Amino acid sequence: MMNATRTTLVALIAMALGAAHALPVVQKTLPLGNNTQGIATDPGLARVFITNFNDGTGTAVNVNALTVDDTVPIGANPRRLIADAAHHRVYVVMATTPGTLLIADSAGAAGIVYVPVGNNPRSLGANLPLGEVYVSNLDSNSVSVVSAATSSVIATIPVGTAPAGRSGPASCARRPRTPAAGGGGRTRARSPPRPRRRANRRPRRSAGVRSRARRMRWT
Repeated sequence: MMNATRTTLVALIAMALGAAHALPVVQKTLPLGNNTQGIATDPGLARVFITNFNDGTGTAVNVNALTVDDTVPIGANPRRLIADAAHHRVYVVMATTPGTLLIADSAGAAGIVYVPVGNNPRSLGANLPLGEVYVSNLDSNSVSVVSAATSSVIATIPVGTAPAGRSGPASCARRPRTPAAGGGGRTRARSPPRPRRRANRRPRRSAGVRSRARRMRWT
């Protein structure tokens, strides 16, 4: 979490786009808004997106020109965000009560959509091949499942107390599991399988050894 009152973005192009494994070099430092909370990249557009929590704004940075493209108001308390590089969309959770999920076109060509979710959403993840985005609602003790195709909530799943979580790679996120009945909102964890112990068996004798043993018993 970036909590400086006047934060700056260090433009590490090699790290942001995964283009090299060499030691990163600071190429430029760009001024941003106050109390930045999240960052996401769209490599296809060569753009980086940052949320400025205290200012209620979002900043877009051009990583080729190393310049700030724009800083625009997006609503109160923008926190975590993820970028869908395949469809050039940005998803931002707005930590308000009631909370919303902001969906915007990362190329700046389309309008902004606000999807109502639970109270005080704090983080999000996604299964983008499945077309679903998952928002953790801290004060509602739930997870909202949002359809990327329809920009609407298709399910609200009760979970444990005060789910916060952290935004992970969009391609690695999974659909939350439905809690087991009577489990108090918790999913049952399975114990890892125990390794099988091989019994101490006597080595098998060859056919020749067995036949000689039978002959010896009859002599």
